[in-house]
Amino acid sequence: MKRLIILSLAIFLSCGVCSAYSMGYFDKDDAPKPPVVVPDPPPAQTVTTEYGDRKVYNNEVDFYFVKPIAAYGKFNLTIAGKKYTVQTSYKDTAIEVRNSQSTGKLVVIAGASYKDKSATVTYPSTDALTKPDTTPPPVVTPPADGIIDTTWQERLHHYNPKSLVDSAHPNGQGVALLFCRNERYESVTFNGTAFRLQNIDEGRDWWTNVDFKGSKPTNMSGTVIAKHKNGKTYRFNIPAGGKSYLDYKGDCFGK
Repeated sequence: MKRLIILSLAIFLSCGVCSAYSMGYFDKDDAPKPPVVVPDPPPAQTVTTEYGDRKVYNNEVDFYFVKPIAAYGKFNLTIAGKKYTVQTSYKDTAIEVRNSQSTGKLVVIAGASYKDKSATVTYPSTDALTKPDTTPPPVVTPPADGIIDTTWQERLHHYNPKSLVDSAHPNGQGVALLFCRNERYESVTFNGTAFRLQNIDEGRDWWTNVDFKGSKPTNMSGTVIAKHKNGKTYRFNIPAGGKSYLDYKGDCFGK
């Protein structure tokens, strides 16, 4: 009898525990939580640098790029070590930034002093825009005699101190001034002596002191005055000491 009572009590307690579980009196294992979705980080901004294709002309240097200016957005232009931040166009006393009339793409126009410089565009930029220089351009007073002083390197393709060499004239027949290509002149004097337009050689005016009636002085040095067909007159000096045209190669030599 005693055993029966103990067994009944054990069964009662066991059923009570089951009921407690079923009724929530005891903690159950937590339901699995959905995984936390971590978004991918935004892609890093790509910064591109492009080098301009430099073209050297008589009085200016142009740097050509491969896209229209609007395609670059706001960009940093670095030229001759100086940085500009540009968005549409820009102009000051040193450079001009715009689309080329011939290509429709970005071009940077600078003076002749930039002939050995480089230009790069880096985009996109977060820098503040560069404000145009408010300093007015310097006033250039024309010379009293109307002649513009320049250098032979700026005007000439080359100077030949011993022109028209042949077997009968091993030291040449006079001298020759070959101006930059597509530069047309009306008259040229060398130390006050009028020269003649001998030919247009590969688009270059070729002026000499030779008239084919006899030998003329070679290895001359002195002052040249050349009247351009644009109405301007230029004056420059030819130094002594050169032995051949290779000693007198101007800025446009080979162009």
